[in-house]
Amino acid sequence: MKNFILSILIFPFIFFLIYFLSIFFYKKKKIFKLIIITNTFFLIIFSVPIISYILEIPLYPKKNTYEKNLDKKFSLIIVPTAGFKKNENNDYYDYPSKNSIDRLYKAYVFSINKNIPIYISGGKTIKNIDSEAEILSKNFFQKIDKTKIVIENKSINTFETAINLEQYLLNKNLSKNIILFTDLYHHKRMASVLEKKKIKVFFATNSFKKKKIELNDFFPSLKSYEEINKVRYSYLAILKYIITNKVNYSTLIN
Repeated sequence: MKNFILSILIFPFIFFLIYFLSIFFYKKKKIFKLIIITNTFFLIIFSVPIISYILEIPLYPKKNTYEKNLDKKFSLIIVPTAGFKKNENNDYYDYPSKNSIDRLYKAYVFSINKNIPIYISGGKTIKNIDSEAEILSKNFFQKIDKTKIVIENKSINTFETAINLEQYLLNKNLSKNIILFTDLYHHKRMASVLEKKKIKVFFATNSFKKKKIELNDFFPSLKSYEEINKVRYSYLAILKYIITNKVNYSTLIN
């Protein structure tokens, strides 16, 4: 049911769905004429890349950078996984997604010359395929000292990652100061859920670089919908966690 609802809300499909429903009832109520005009307006507006850039602004973190807190005792570098890559048949197979690889690569580069273990979190999300954390670790960085890698292979979502991390820190009697490596669309959600568990989240200042605005960003492009959908999913996921009281609200606005 969740996947069905999310598929309906994908842009620009949702605009065409509104067109279809509005035309069907067009002759019955005049308000549908206004709906069609409004729908056309947003169809065009959302196709302009600058709009997705503006919608992304609240997702950028504004505090708790690593460089400004060198006096803190950090226990772990956290890398939540982000699924598997799709093959030619559009099916997932046992190869990490580009997003997962990017997160771990940045964490690995950052960890060089630092005595902080990398904690990879990602459970078994597809039948007959190992956990996301195990696949990511197995396919990359085999030469890393295994004492610097912690595999958490039970969590299948952001909230479970927070629960299992909290338990791990408690069992190992570790500091609740961690460095998080994830992408822009996941950071605020992950950080707010962790800080709800009293885990202090920091990040490297070069983790998120704002996109450089170019002239082409003011003209319609189908690629804009790809970014809009990422933002849409991020906000919906955050809203779900707000409703279920799983986030630290101050983290979301900072």
